[in-house]
Amino acid sequence: MDLKKYELKKNYLSKTQYSNGWLISLSFILIIIIFSNLHWEKYFDFNFSLEATHKDVLLKNKYWKAWTTTLIHSDTTHLLSNISMLLFWGFMSTAYYGPIFYPFISFFINGLLTIIVLNFYPENTILVGSSGLIFFLGGHWITLYIFIDRRFSFPTRLFKAFGVGIILFFPSTFSPNTSYLAHYLGLIGGITWGFFHFFYKKNKFREYENWVECIDEEVDILEDLENDFHNDSNYDDTNKKNYYH
Repeated sequence: MDLKKYELKKNYLSKTQYSNGWLISLSFILIIIIFSNLHWEKYFDFNFSLEATHKDVLLKNKYWKAWTTTLIHSDTTHLLSNISMLLFWGFMSTAYYGPIFYPFISFFINGLLTIIVLNFYPENTILVGSSGLIFFLGGHWITLYIFIDRRFSFPTRLFKAFGVGIILFFPSTFSPNTSYLAHYLGLIGGITWGFFHFFYKKNKFREYENWVECIDEEVDILEDLENDFHNDSNYDDTNKKNYYH
């Protein structure tokens, strides 16, 4: 009976897979800062062409605003509250899943989700900010963590992911000016995309796993006991031979 077993030492998440993660994340933050300032100062009437409303996007067919509105924020406080989280999740997304996913694919999907969100608001309600994108990135990354990091049992991974999600994505206070629909639709979108992302590249992720053969401690104990028994038997036989000779 083979009592040997294997332990997972490394996987796809053991180290970053792409360079310049911080640089790309910071670059996108810089773009957001520039566009937000253009929006505040009303240069060239940019505030009228970038922000998204139900009326503009869905009734006037100005669909590009579903993407440009992610780049602008209502004020400095709104901007600062978002860029710290976006900087972190932007780095994590780029460093592990590449610059094609972030900012390009994720930014595109976030725009589609924004169009869905606008369907639930009155015609002139303005929806701005990158919160939905942040929740999308976080949901995507945590979902892939659950599937990829098999060093722990699935319930353990699920429990850890749920705990992190509660800390990062559950609001400590509620504000009437915050679009929680955009937040949690982004989170659901990220979880869904993470699910399909994993199964699309499952074989690639598994190639990075490094399994090391190990011996169960119980086997070591049994072997030690067996060796001690044989040693004691030889010792007794020798003593008997010496005694009768």
